[in-house]
Amino acid sequence: MRVRGVIFCADDYGQAPGISRGIVELAAAGRLSAVSCLTTGPSWRRDAPALKELRDRIDIGLHLCLTEFAPLGPMPHLAPAGTLPGIGAVSVAALSGRLPLGEVRDELARQYDAFTDALGFAPDFLDGHQHAHSLPRVRDLVIDLFRTRLQPAQAYIRSCWEAPMSVMRPWIAVPKALALSALNAGFPAALARAGIPANQGYRGVHAFAPEGLAEVEDRFARWFAHTGHGGLVNCHPGHGDPAPDPIAATRAVEFAFLAGDRFPALLERLGVRLVRFRDLQPPS
Repeated sequence: MRVRGVIFCADDYGQAPGISRGIVELAAAGRLSAVSCLTTGPSWRRDAPALKELRDRIDIGLHLCLTEFAPLGPMPHLAPAGTLPGIGAVSVAALSGRLPLGEVRDELARQYDAFTDALGFAPDFLDGHQHAHSLPRVRDLVIDLFRTRLQPAQAYIRSCWEAPMSVMRPWIAVPKALALSALNAGFPAALARAGIPANQGYRGVHAFAPEGLAEVEDRFARWFAHTGHGGLVNCHPGHGDPAPDPIAATRAVEFAFLAGDRFPALLERLGVRLVRFRDLQPPS
């Protein structure tokens, strides 16, 4: 069996202490190869130091945020009440050309600075909360941020594009996955033109509906089975917190599966090795 190298990334580090703690536990156990950091998250400053000990073991990236949370600086047009809108409103604004691009550019820079100020090093990759980084117009600002602050030899940007037929193969939340892929149309080509590396394929879209361990195992099995070498699989594990979190139940059951014995057995059965982006080699 040919062994495929796949990036396995947990999002939302810094959103809440329990989420961050669960991610650190999984990363330390070798169950993740990447972590994406939400510097707008309420617990980011408190939780950031724990990642420093994992720097040489996983990719540590920046989860750029334009939705749901409070921005790090004033955004009078996008967040006049001090809270960013939902992904639907941001998507409509981006697609219709009504997004305040100057405000967005400044906020992305603030979030980048919050990452480097807390950790003392540059992110290994850029991506976006609810995939907002790949929206039209927003993606141009993300590419500009990368060009200004990072080097292609040192970092990459997450691509969420999959060809339509490939999107359908795992048969998980197909309409939602197809919509995300459509929004990402042209993003891989834009990254290639800019000389910016990216993952080769993306899995991680689902309904965040209540699931048991067997259902979670089935979901990850289908994702990993249909992820090629150099692809990225996304997850959202964590422990519970008092703070409101609409996907708290999903985080808990994902953590339980990923921390257990059945997850490494699944990877071995499918011929998958979790890797950092920089360690990708041709499939063996």
